[in-house]
Amino acid sequence: MISIIIATDRRPHEIKECLESLKGQSLLPDEIIIAHGGSDAETEETVNSLVINNDLKVRLKYYNIGPLGAAVQRNKGAEKATGDILLFLDDDVLAEPDFIKEITSVFEKDPERKIAGVSGTIVNQTYTRLRRINKFLFDISLRKGERRASYAGKVVGPAVNFLPEDKRLAEAEQAVDWLPSCCSAYRKDIFLEYEFNKNFKGYSFMEDVELSSRIGKKYRLINTSKARCFHKDLGGRTHKSWIFVEKMKVLNRWYVMTKVLEKYSLGDKIRFFYYQIVYCTLAEINFVKKRPDIKNKLARLTGRLWGIFSILALSQKAKNL
Repeated sequence: MISIIIATDRRPHEIKECLESLKGQSLLPDEIIIAHGGSDAETEETVNSLVINNDLKVRLKYYNIGPLGAAVQRNKGAEKATGDILLFLDDDVLAEPDFIKEITSVFEKDPERKIAGVSGTIVNQTYTRLRRINKFLFDISLRKGERRASYAGKVVGPAVNFLPEDKRLAEAEQAVDWLPSCCSAYRKDIFLEYEFNKNFKGYSFMEDVELSSRIGKKYRLINTSKARCFHKDLGGRTHKSWIFVEKMKVLNRWYVMTKVLEKYSLGDKIRFFYYQIVYCTLAEINFVKKRPDIKNKLARLTGRLWGIFSILALSQKAKNL
């Protein structure tokens, strides 16, 4: 049985489009669970109208879940699911007709249950190879031995994650280090053993890297290019404070690097600070095609600095205890 879990809030039009894309699947799920943050009535009305009309021909369950936060909403949705496979989708994802079929086929070819999770390929967000000065500057943030020609699907250095390559032919399936929560499935029993980190609040940046990296220590993680979807990625439009968002990104990445990847050395910490302050700032200024928004870049830099100061303060406090 397949349960789809969609965390949503304040996106009634997007959730409707997402559900419409699931209607045309060659393999329908057994149930769809909407885990709503509950801060807008329109989303609830939209989903309830679909439940009443049964337009999807699939069992559709709606839950008003709080407190608002992607990680918490997904966990609560998973607890209420009845399927053996839990497929997590973002509310702004549009799945191609064979998406569910191709995801589940990978699990079906694994009777020994060595594969814990499978992700689809985001057709509008795929791996872009680092080149020239960009690659040189990035490689400085890596440990010796981590530098390579391609980082597709990897988590390297100070917990920096890269999307997988889009391989549509014979090598459609590839082993990866992490799975994006917007289009990934897990075996239910394994997921409930690990779950998304409840300490990741709100936007929950890197909650997918944190979870899948922990699971990946014991099980295999696979990406398949045969399961394809389009991700609108509207999260940035809802951010009210880029200072707060960037601070959260720094703190969450630090958590993944130290607690999950277990990189504690002084060298790792220096490379982390270099990546956040030097590389990210230069990348935003020099490696974007659009004209940079100076106010936005300053806000992001301020947030990253605030995050680093918070880390240093916590480290000092821990020493004094």
